[in-house]
Amino acid sequence: MALSSSLLAWFNFGYSTVLKKGFNMPKTINGKSNGVAEAAKIVASKPAPSVITVKTTPAAAEPTKEVTLEIPAMKLELVRLRVVGESPLIMHQWSEKAKAQMRDKQQKAAKVGREVRNPQAEFDAATYFISQNPVRYGFPVTAFKSSMVDAALAAGGKKTETRRAFHIQYDAVVNGNMLVEIHAPHRIMREDMVSVGMGTDLRYRPEFPTWEVHLTFQYDARQTSPAQLIALCNQSGFSTGVGEWRPEKDGLYGRFVVAGIMEFD
Repeated sequence: MALSSSLLAWFNFGYSTVLKKGFNMPKTINGKSNGVAEAAKIVASKPAPSVITVKTTPAAAEPTKEVTLEIPAMKLELVRLRVVGESPLIMHQWSEKAKAQMRDKQQKAAKVGREVRNPQAEFDAATYFISQNPVRYGFPVTAFKSSMVDAALAAGGKKTETRRAFHIQYDAVVNGNMLVEIHAPHRIMREDMVSVGMGTDLRYRPEFPTWEVHLTFQYDARQTSPAQLIALCNQSGFSTGVGEWRPEKDGLYGRFVVAGIMEFD
């Protein structure tokens, strides 16, 4: 009998607990005999079985029924895709200064006078760096996975099943952010007017006119394939995108397309 993804996840999580604690159910419910509970028994001869046999007796007058649940082992594989930007990428990392201002406001701390703006410092603070010497840019890997999950939902898929089907590996962790490297020849400073509350303000953010990223996917070959991942990545790059002013947010930036499959080093 084929398992749904939710039932399969339940067995993967709960099986070890059942073996350790036993499968004890009440013999009576509201004073009445619970025939199913009395007869339920999980039979297992190995620590990590692929088949679980469940014997149940629904009622005393009915014969014993045996149901076999087959849980095949996962088939994990890797594929690396070269993803190329089709429109400029705009980054906007929250700076430590902005986080401190938010904390002070929430904690009702005393206000300080407004400091003189430093566009270059704000520009650098809005950039995700893997390292600054040598310069290596990054971007949150979760942005690409979220983009693909949203694209699957728009195409009629389910978020939970899509999330479970694959993971994207990160290249570095910086300040708690899991980053994939952005390969780009240079960045430029943007000066944008943005709405803040009832007013407007200026923001200094990096834009990457040309960029690409190499995404390594780990996936369960029983649920998806490289061809499906490529199709989903292309769909997300067209309809959702990543970064500021992406298609999902009524913009045109941060679009991308799969340029090919890469060999592993």
